[in-house]
Amino acid sequence: AGFGCASFNPGESNSFLVDFNDNNPDPSLRRKTYTKVDLTKADLGFEKAERKYYAVDLFLEHPYKNGWYGKINYTWSRNTGNTEGQTASDFNTAQGDISTTQTWDNPEVMRYANGLLPNNRTHQIKAFGFYDLTPEWTVGANLLLASGRPRSCVSRAADPALGINPAYTVHYCFGATAQTNVVSPRGSVGNLEWDRQLDLNLTYKPQQVKGLALKVDVFNVFNAQTVQKVSEEYMNRAGSVSSTYQRVISYSSPRFVKLTAEYNYKF
Repeated sequence: AGFGCASFNPGESNSFLVDFNDNNPDPSLRRKTYTKVDLTKADLGFEKAERKYYAVDLFLEHPYKNGWYGKINYTWSRNTGNTEGQTASDFNTAQGDISTTQTWDNPEVMRYANGLLPNNRTHQIKAFGFYDLTPEWTVGANLLLASGRPRSCVSRAADPALGINPAYTVHYCFGATAQTNVVSPRGSVGNLEWDRQLDLNLTYKPQQVKGLALKVDVFNVFNAQTVQKVSEEYMNRAGSVSSTYQRVISYSSPRFVKLTAEYNYKF
């Protein structure tokens, strides 16, 4: 009684103030009298927050000269740990509210949660540039090639032997029952398909009206429908293999066009 939830540093010892008299049956004793309770890291049983990013970045660039500019960029990277930060885009939650994710709500949520994080893109190739067809017309392009996001598998089924409550999301999967599920660390179920997107643009700057620019941008020219997220819940709370496991939740944005009129005047 007198204590619901708290914000604290996971993976460390913490102290809490608890009002043990909050629900006292004697109304005269229902007053705020706090008792300090010290709990060690072992008492709490939570893993420490961890997020690491490593990258090697290489590029070739042609400065703007003779009417054109171009750059090709390659990045090899690793994004590992047990938390993306203040939001969570994996599992089935896609929690975007800052600092209100289910991470560390319970120790079970973080079991085997350390691995490749959802935003890991091992390989990324970006190429962009533009070319002046005439003093008035310019064409440009942007190309993105990125390896797919890591896939994970989680379960919400109860397993008393592991002390798992069905309300928790845990990294145990691929069994016919909750008791036969096996450990499935984060990011260990392969990757989604590569992202492939080409954007084109055209700009017209009429010589008769200095400062005016009319632009057309076409995003995702080939309308690539790349899978961005799938359902990672292998077993539901009832202890049955979910019929929606690996169902596509979202794709990349479809092709769309943006028209822009811009005027710059110098006083």
